[in-house]
Amino acid sequence: DGSRAVEIGIFYRGRLESEPDGYIFHELLTQTSDSASSTALTPSQIKSLNRVLDLAGFNQYSYPMELSGYAADFFLRTAQVKVLNGRSLLKVDGEFRADMNPDSYYVSYFVDADNRGRKIYEIFMLGKDKESYLLTLPLFKDLMESIQWQTMDKQTLS
Repeated sequence: DGSRAVEIGIFYRGRLESEPDGYIFHELLTQTSDSASSTALTPSQIKSLNRVLDLAGFNQYSYPMELSGYAADFFLRTAQVKVLNGRSLLKVDGEFRADMNPDSYYVSYFVDADNRGRKIYEIFMLGKDKESYLLTLPLFKDLMESIQWQTMDKQTLS
């Protein structure tokens, strides 16, 4: 059918996040500064980021079955702040189980692009089947580790 088994891309939503959501996201990233570590998020931190996570925000932590009465659209396997080449990023991975993306395997790095947490880029990989996803995952990891981040001064960001 010509569809791709794996998609890799960079996504910007075309809008700024709200100030409170941006603040939570930015503060979370700035709390992790050790360049050799990654820090797993707590369920309450994950829940506080549900709008930042966009579609991945409809997960079992933000919308637990016992409260919502239905299974979440996204099964979140891990959420962590990870430092890559000196920059803190939010990394999430899991599986979409909603009707719009049945059984899609997903990993994404959320990047604070304006140093306020409001302009967020997602560098993602989406696999239509588990085998293709797992085969491509090491390449995606290498791609992420090869990024050289550019810093901009405040004048450039405004």
